[in-house]
Amino acid sequence: MEYLQWYFTSSGALYNVPESSGLYVIAIMNAMGRYTVVYVGQAKCLRDRVAEHFCSSEQNCDLKSTIARYGKMARVYWAEAPYTRRLSGMELFLFRRYQPVCNKIEPPADVAIPCSLP
Repeated sequence: MEYLQWYFTSSGALYNVPESSGLYVIAIMNAMGRYTVVYVGQAKCLRDRVAEHFCSSEQNCDLKSTIARYGKMARVYWAEAPYTRRLSGMELFLFRRYQPVCNKIEPPADVAIPCSLP
């Protein structure tokens, strides 16, 4: 299992997200006060990619409407990691673990690589 150090910030403080590569998870607080993962991804520049999701030009309509509705209750979790094929495998692991409702397509990795969870 790959151990990753996860960090989080509120959607209003995205400047805390680093410019390095890695994995990220967007979660929304549900009615019971627990966070539910709605999107997982990877990026060469975490700050830029995460910020794109919170802009009006977001292409994923499901994620855009979820953020518009629950954005103030959103958290972004991230873990810095080198941008390699292993990163795709860890993204696939997170995708299969959380089954996020706003991800449309399973990440294109040959094998899921278990990693620590946020």
